[in-house]
Amino acid sequence: ASGRDGPPAEGSEWFTIGVLVKKSDPKTAKSGKGFIVWELSDLVDPSVTLNVMLFDGAYDSNYKEQYGMTYVLRRLTLLPPQPDAPSRRPMYKLTDKSNIVPIGVAADYGVCGEMSQSGQQCRSWVNVSSPCGAVCAYHASRKLQQIQAEERKAEAKAAKQRGGGGGGGGRAG
Repeated sequence: ASGRDGPPAEGSEWFTIGVLVKKSDPKTAKSGKGFIVWELSDLVDPSVTLNVMLFDGAYDSNYKEQYGMTYVLRRLTLLPPQPDAPSRRPMYKLTDKSNIVPIGVAADYGVCGEMSQSGQQCRSWVNVSSPCGAVCAYHASRKLQQIQAEERKAEAKAAKQRGGGGGGGGRAG
């Protein structure tokens, strides 16, 4: 999304490019204005995202945008940290629709193809060109754990059939 070293010095104009990977439902601020929170990513590291609140014209023109769209964002305003915020990540704000420029659909954006424990499709975003393909990091880790457990079970069964029991360690005296 943005430079990994953070935004440039205050007062300088900068922009960032990111893929819309998550968004909140439309909300109403204390002022009565509608807003939405976008989470954008570079699709490289799921833990590195940019959170942007859209207000005014930016909100009115973009609250219905779809996941996987790539945008250029400019003239973002860094909001002061909120002590009661659920995340300590920096939050930015945009109000002018002209500072959000759609540039197309990200070819590598996808949604995890696995099912959650509740039986619903996992809603985590993935980079489909990554080594894990269309599986999020959580489900890739779960699959690896299952494979390792099956391998240990097969090894124990093979050792038992050889009559070794897998124990060994006896001393000749």
